[in-house]
Amino acid sequence: MNIIKNKILVSLVCLAGTVHTISAWAPEEGKLYEIRSEKGLLLDNQDSGDSNAGIFIAKPVDGSTAQVWQFVPVENRTDVYCIISPVTGMAIDNGGKGEKECDAIIWPVNPDNRNQHWRITETGNGYVTISSDLTGFNLGSSDAAPVGEPVRHRAATGSIGQIWKITPSAVKIKNEAFRTSSDKEWENERIFAINKEPGHSTFIPYANTSEMT
Repeated sequence: MNIIKNKILVSLVCLAGTVHTISAWAPEEGKLYEIRSEKGLLLDNQDSGDSNAGIFIAKPVDGSTAQVWQFVPVENRTDVYCIISPVTGMAIDNGGKGEKECDAIIWPVNPDNRNQHWRITETGNGYVTISSDLTGFNLGSSDAAPVGEPVRHRAATGSIGQIWKITPSAVKIKNEAFRTSSDKEWENERIFAINKEPGHSTFIPYANTSEMT
């Protein structure tokens, strides 16, 4: 009898809407994605391969490799990923300043670097939050979100500047094997003297006129 009562109670709680389940978004293996703001702008790394460079929100550009991202699962986690540019090999990083608002940056990929661990959580209507697994802060812009604004590591508020839609990208990226040799002279560090004149002094200093004579 008690078992039946408990089942009825659980059913009533569920029907009343007091039980909520937050689910985690998951990527398809091998796919590339766009990260789109509520205003339709895309997360863009400007194809930079420089450590500590910023990331921005930009207008969508057809075929742009700066606006596609790869989600690589963190080992033994089901909802945490490294978010990597497949072209530059740089990962989105929370800036390494702990629980402090700052610009998000790109940094060489390191799966063990918790600054690069991001939790993706569905919020409804196809949107997600992208939260630092280390600090709980969100990846976000201001609610006004003008084009070119830097994306920041921000305290979680649930504002529209902190929600994103992750959608598959149609951009195709050709993976080329890393070259270890070249037949181009300017790419060979051992060739450095083609058309080089013999070394010589452009002038000869003397202490005085007599010495010069």
